Amino acid sequence: MEANLEGVNLFGAKLSGANLLRANLRRANLLEANLLEANLEGVNLLEANLLEANLEGVNLQGANLLRAN
Repeated sequence: MEANLEGVNLFGAKLSGANLLRANLRRANLLEANLLEANLEGVNLLEANLLEANLEGVNLQGANLLRAN
């Protein structure tokens, strides 16, 4: 199942190891989120805020990062 998390506020969220396969995170606030080794394959991150997020080891294969920061 693909989660629809459009516009959700995940400021500082601890999502290390999370499986968000094909989730919709359009316009999501991931400021300072910990996504260490998370699976973001095919995720829509259009216009998402990724400032200061920990993206170490994240799988972004096929992810849409257009206009994300």
